[in-house]
Amino acid sequence: MYGIKLNRGKGVAAYATVPLQPRHWRTSLPGCPHRQAIGGRMRVGYFGYFVRDRETDERYLIDLRKFFREFAASTDVGFKSQFRYGGESLLLQLLDEDTNTYLFVQSRDLELVKRIQRKNLSADDISAIIGANNGIGFASYVVVGKHWVSFACRVLSPRHTAFSHFVNSLFQALTLEFDFVLRTFQSELGREVASQFDKVGRINIQVNTNSPLLQYVADFFTGGDAEELVDVQELHISIVPKRSRKADLSETLNEIIDRVPENGLESLTARARLEETDRMSDMYIYGAGAIRDFVFVDHESEVPAELSKAKRDNAKLKEKLEEFRADDEFQTDNTARSLGISWALAYGNRVDI
Repeated sequence: MYGIKLNRGKGVAAYATVPLQPRHWRTSLPGCPHRQAIGGRMRVGYFGYFVRDRETDERYLIDLRKFFREFAASTDVGFKSQFRYGGESLLLQLLDEDTNTYLFVQSRDLELVKRIQRKNLSADDISAIIGANNGIGFASYVVVGKHWVSFACRVLSPRHTAFSHFVNSLFQALTLEFDFVLRTFQSELGREVASQFDKVGRINIQVNTNSPLLQYVADFFTGGDAEELVDVQELHISIVPKRSRKADLSETLNEIIDRVPENGLESLTARARLEETDRMSDMYIYGAGAIRDFVFVDHESEVPAELSKAKRDNAKLKEKLEEFRADDEFQTDNTARSLGISWALAYGNRVDI
């Protein structure tokens, strides 16, 4: 089965991961759950972070762990409840100080956010409150490390885009003249590794308007008068195997690698495994993909430990973090406090936004 989708402009990307509009519609869709699932699988993504001086464009690699801890510990519920994204309220709640793990909530109910902030609740308690309110809020987990941050998300959870917006709004409210910037830790396997896959499932191809493949597909479906491509940004093709344990698209993938031109190729990914004992996971063959993990928990209280273990065991992440810290674009002889990015120093300059 083949799935093909043409993207028309940046505002309506076919597979956008973070919606820019409020998510009120989700709970009214047929089959859409009214509860955020408790337990189960969560996808974890990793990012480096730095701050950029808005005036000079200087970039500073600093440790923001203390800043976030002190913000979360503040009892100024009014100040902490003013931050919004896509018309919905945002909340950052510290869950585990030892691992710097936070619950990041996005909700259209401001009073729900304030109620959570006023109480010393566990992760299970907060999830129960969110679930009991008919899909009115969703949450993800954020771990803030030294120069890095990770996000553990379920399908409807707020993502890194919402978090970046939240932090920059916080900087603005504290009159800090810096931008908070996230940078994805990326890696790709390369085409030569793909021939060694033990099994291949779904294959995804993404090309832009420079690709002859996009023109070929457009010609096939529209007759080729070129007008149909004026507003097209990308073409996404999905090749899906039969619903069978024996189904394997390894040969198909090898043919695609040989035949699809690199000109205009944004990414080529496959759901695959390298060895029979591996889990099937998304492999980036061409085009850098974000380094990620999956964690499996039965209770929300297990999340901090599982996220800590996932980060500790991820060898590729260690390598990319070292590269990120060694990048000579960053100033490294400053601390967050020396730049004024301190809750104790900046709180007195706070404004409402």
